[in-house]
Amino acid sequence: MKLDTLIERVELGNFGGWVKKIPYAGCEGLALKVRAADSLHAVEVQRNFTVMCKAEDRVPSDEELNTHLIAHALALDWNLTSADGEPLPCTPEEVGKLLTHPVVGRVFRDAFSYASLIVADRGAAELEADVKN
Repeated sequence: MKLDTLIERVELGNFGGWVKKIPYAGCEGLALKVRAADSLHAVEVQRNFTVMCKAEDRVPSDEELNTHLIAHALALDWNLTSADGEPLPCTPEEVGKLLTHPVVGRVFRDAFSYASLIVADRGAAELEADVKN
């Protein structure tokens, strides 16, 4: 592996990249900007959340941990709009609402997980080409 490629992938994983092609039903046209799940920030958020839960003498469920990780570390931006066409802010609170929504929660969880893996695995130039297409 070339050093430049390694540097590019680590930077992309830490600072995020846009993923446009998400292969789940209902996700046509959805674009997500996410960090890689193994980014330094994601690892820190997961560690801090686990320590906080331990201090509260509880073990978070996999779903709770996953929701917290996506909402507070992975999700950076999206192209979602409200019913009236206004941009929907990509905040941890909004992301958390979508991830726990009874109808679309699973789809968004899978979409964010998929996008995070893609960002971890691909170079910035390839992701930019996807966004332009």
